[in-house]
Amino acid sequence: MDPYPQIEVLDFVRLMKEFLGRRIDVRQYQQSYFDLSKKRFVATPEEDKILQQAYGDADDFDDVVHLEYTVDEEQLRSRVSTSLERLKALGHAIADS
Repeated sequence: MDPYPQIEVLDFVRLMKEFLGRRIDVRQYQQSYFDLSKKRFVATPEEDKILQQAYGDADDFDDVVHLEYTVDEEQLRSRVSTSLERLKALGHAIADS
């Protein structure tokens, strides 16, 4: 078993689609995004920029503490939608399930 499993950018795309389609809740999205980010993947500089921004967006989510840099669930959904659209523009579209 590979101690450092490799994933693809499409794994992030799938996760974003699951969240936006409300098949997983915000906490599942946040934890799953952090877990995926720990794995090895190859990305172009533009893909990496989008994925790093999406990581920061997930990290900014807090439904308890409201500070100027925290976002609520709907703000996070909006940001994830933007990231997903940017990834789709780079050719990472997958069919709706």
